[in-house]
Amino acid sequence: MAEDKNRFLKAFDILRGKEEKAGYNQLFGNDLSVYGYNTTSGFFETDKLSEIGDGSANSAVIACLNVLSTAFSEPDLNVCKPDEYMNMEKIIKHPVSELYARPNPYMSAGLLSHYIVLAMNTIGDAFLYKNRNAQGQVVQLVPIMPNLVEVRGNSDELITHYEYYQNGKGGENLKIPVGDVVHIRQGIDPNDHRRGHAPLKGVLREILGDEAAGQWSAALLHNMAVPGVVLSPRNDSLGGPTREEAEAISESYKQKFGGANRGAPMVLSGSMNVDIVSFSPDQMKLQELRRLPEERISAVLGVPAILAGLGAGLDSATYNNTRELREFFTEQKLIPLWKMVASELTHQLLEPDFSRDDAKCEFDFNKVRALSEDMDELYKRVNTGVQGGWITIGEARKVVGLDADERHNIYLRPLNTVQITEDGQPLLERDRFSPDEEGKALLGSVALPPESTRQDVIESPQRISEEKYIAQMPNGAFCVIKHDNQEVVKCFKTRKEAEDFLS
Repeated sequence: MAEDKNRFLKAFDILRGKEEKAGYNQLFGNDLSVYGYNTTSGFFETDKLSEIGDGSANSAVIACLNVLSTAFSEPDLNVCKPDEYMNMEKIIKHPVSELYARPNPYMSAGLLSHYIVLAMNTIGDAFLYKNRNAQGQVVQLVPIMPNLVEVRGNSDELITHYEYYQNGKGGENLKIPVGDVVHIRQGIDPNDHRRGHAPLKGVLREILGDEAAGQWSAALLHNMAVPGVVLSPRNDSLGGPTREEAEAISESYKQKFGGANRGAPMVLSGSMNVDIVSFSPDQMKLQELRRLPEERISAVLGVPAILAGLGAGLDSATYNNTRELREFFTEQKLIPLWKMVASELTHQLLEPDFSRDDAKCEFDFNKVRALSEDMDELYKRVNTGVQGGWITIGEARKVVGLDADERHNIYLRPLNTVQITEDGQPLLERDRFSPDEEGKALLGSVALPPESTRQDVIESPQRISEEKYIAQMPNGAFCVIKHDNQEVVKCFKTRKEAEDFLS
């Protein structure tokens, strides 16, 4: 289709870097109308949008970002490594976890988490500069202003370096190599795959409307809730007031109903009609007018309006649904966000600068209050498996995050349960303390651990010899038991076999 283009379009393609070859072409966006505020159906001039900046100063946005950043900073960052059973074990005092806990002398992990959330949602990117010592080791993580960073690349590599304009975009820039920056993106900007996609950019129009509604309400209240009016003579047979008289009447009206004198009575020298030419607060329906931006803002940020205390959600707020929404918010928004940030820290900080031994960064979900009920359910599930005898105590302890060793590799099986083979025969002949196919001892009606002694006898024991006697067990087996310490010697299917053994 290139031959159908005029010279202007061909020149524009050259300027955009559109060449007939493979590689990255991210110098210019292919779609200039990604956001709703700069389309022909909803165009806003640049100067109007510049008044609200990135939208982070809006009260509804602040409420949502406070909830999101506070909840995001709740868990600690751990470095974990798989053990022999492929369970992730925490590495105590790993340099990366300690670095995240105190990234630099002026910040804690909570402040760093607030920066990451704010930067990703307003600009789309969070940049952490790796400050190194003389040996080249990373000793600090320094957040840099995301709006002052330009991500550069070429046709061969998506990202080659970063340019940081310390004194504003018009000044000199500092070139930073890719290896010295942890770049965390919120999705991908469809206009530039090097940058993240800030959610707030999609609701700048709604934010601008919310700010306008707030300003109108404040101006109206300063005018004692009196909207704009038109003063006209009731009888204009005399020709009405002159221009000077009209301006004097207008000035007098504004002085009486504005500023410190608002609310004072006013008496006009002549009969006048007072006609309201603007909407009253009731006609404007300010409450409903401000609900729509709140709903859109909470939707794009992924924060339920109830949790942020916005009016769009408080009407239907109860204790139960607030708790359920907090769990929903944690599972649908925070957990994917934690995993994404942890993955970027693993690939951009842990692996290149500290370790390459299959370790990875993970946030500790066990310390998240909203997931505590899930932990209760997890304990119940693994306890059912232990009581049912189909998982070991050690396996259950590892599932809930507790330490386990060889002492816990045992099954707990009730004595009233008979183990049978596929053809229906009971499993009576078995080595008492020999491990099973997985190296785990069995605790059941036939095989008991050395430290366990039981006297579950259905019928009275019959003394056969001075040292041993025969007792019938709950599963129907006849066992020869030592009289002095009640140790099971051997079990048989019939009493006759047990008696023959003693004789």
